Amino acid sequence: MNTRLLFLLSFNLFAVGLLPSALWADNSDQTLELILENGDRLNGALVGQTETHVVFAHPSLGEMEIAKSALQSLPASLQAIPPASGPDPDPGLPSPGETEGEGTINGLDDFPRLALSLPRTLVHTLTKINASIGLAYNLQKSTKDHEDRRFFFNSEWNNGKSNYRLDTDYRFAETDEEISKDRFLADFRFRRERTENLVLQTVTSYKTDGIRQFNHFFKQGVGLGRTWVVSPRLKIVAGPEISTVFRDLEVANEELGGWFYLGSVFQDTEFQINEFYQIDQKATAYADPNDGDNWGYAFDLKLTGKISRGLSLRLGYEFHYDNQVPPTVQPEETTFYTSIMYTF
Repeated sequence: MNTRLLFLLSFNLFAVGLLPSALWADNSDQTLELILENGDRLNGALVGQTETHVVFAHPSLGEMEIAKSALQSLPASLQAIPPASGPDPDPGLPSPGETEGEGTINGLDDFPRLALSLPRTLVHTLTKINASIGLAYNLQKSTKDHEDRRFFFNSEWNNGKSNYRLDTDYRFAETDEEISKDRFLADFRFRRERTENLVLQTVTSYKTDGIRQFNHFFKQGVGLGRTWVVSPRLKIVAGPEISTVFRDLEVANEELGGWFYLGSVFQDTEFQINEFYQIDQKATAYADPNDGDNWGYAFDLKLTGKISRGLSLRLGYEFHYDNQVPPTVQPEETTFYTSIMYTF
């Protein structure tokens, strides 16, 4: 247990340490507030603009394009910025054909200066990443002593019409010095907007859970979802998914393991209550077409509130039901939790 937790902490802290110092700078002077005709207010960063639209990056809703006609008024900061007619040239590099010394940008003599521009592109990409580290700890001294720990790392970023999300979660608990929870989860989701309302997604998941007797659980899914943007603050995505699953259980229950397929329906909702509070909800129902006993469903709900610029408090509720588990394991799990997070 200690080795695995130490490895997880080291990995995530190392990843954080690789981020350039520009990510930790105060970018409050780059924020922008847009007021829609219905009175809603959106706070985020300006990506670009045309004569008719504003490309706007919201910290929770991601990158969006908003018509200027949908705004109550155009902020002065937008009026001062001319509409983008194309990508801005890098001021640190001469234009094609421009001479500097004896070489040109098209020549090998200027290759070192061209290579120096690559870190800037990397920094620009990394600044779009929204990442959080969360910790939770619970200690109960009563008829039974109980100690519960949780560590998770979440990150999400956009690249045009593509969205990437990585979640890791480690949970460990002891009751009267006996291990009652020991689980590690990792989940990577990729979504690509195909049309205005349709998204294609792939989900890769891995789990190990000693208490529920899962040595290894691997799932690779492909799904198609429909998006409903009810308002700039509320977005719902739902659709079908097909998954390939490999499950490896302990020897006493190895007959429940092996490869199989699952058909499922997924749904998730993002609701930005205001600039301080956000609700995230997701649900999944799945079944094995070749095994009527292999089915289940899951429901997760969490409320996140900002305490300060970097710190947030999260309240969560989880209910998972798996109809096909070892005889000594309960098919359902219910969890309430609170955790403190740092977002960067």
